[in-house]
Amino acid sequence: MASPTLWLIPTPIGSDSIMKEIPGWNLQVVSKLRYFLVESIPSAEKFIKNVYKILHKPLPQDIELISLKEYTGKEHLLYRVIRDIAVKKEEDIGLMSDAGYPCIMDPGADIVAWAHELGIRVQPLVGPSSFLLGAASSGFRTDKWIWLGYLSRDKSRFIKDLKQIESFARKGFACIWMETPYRVPEHFRKLKNHLPDEGLLLVASNLMFPDQRILVKEIKRWKKDKWEPEKANTVFGFSFR
Repeated sequence: MASPTLWLIPTPIGSDSIMKEIPGWNLQVVSKLRYFLVESIPSAEKFIKNVYKILHKPLPQDIELISLKEYTGKEHLLYRVIRDIAVKKEEDIGLMSDAGYPCIMDPGADIVAWAHELGIRVQPLVGPSSFLLGAASSGFRTDKWIWLGYLSRDKSRFIKDLKQIESFARKGFACIWMETPYRVPEHFRKLKNHLPDEGLLLVASNLMFPDQRILVKEIKRWKKDKWEPEKANTVFGFSFR
């Protein structure tokens, strides 16, 4: 492996089966790293232990996990930590979130920006991303799509967001976004009430879990349907035919 390198390490978003979602090459990369920048230490520890278990290797005692949460408001100190590890020690670093792909609706973008600034090689690894899985399974034309992250929680701003989504969709864009689990049912009901009847709404819940549901219907059909998503990680999308 070229050094110094910042490795972007995806972690499973669904079942606990790493092999179902993570390529074998990624496991080899993880086993060669000693420094990890992580969203939370318990989740990272579990993932790394499982990697070594799958590879039938003993877990090294010198692995260092650096919690990004501990540096909230102290980003200048985290910058120095990264510089000392990658530039001074010439060691590679792994970057991972609790689930899915780092930097995509998860922490890490600042880390990658600093790596470019410091001349550290950035190497993304193949792995699961909820919004890409949702977009690919929507059936929408995704040669022109817009990723919206999370919509506003402010009521008036939320309505403006939906009008903007409709505007984008009428211009041929497929719009994809997410919502936090506890807000999903209410969010779904608001979408049915405010988006145009002829539009298509994607609801992709619990992606990669055994109870995964990926459904696409016109709004007018959703209004007649009594089903609604549960409180679960959900990707939404909207488009016109």
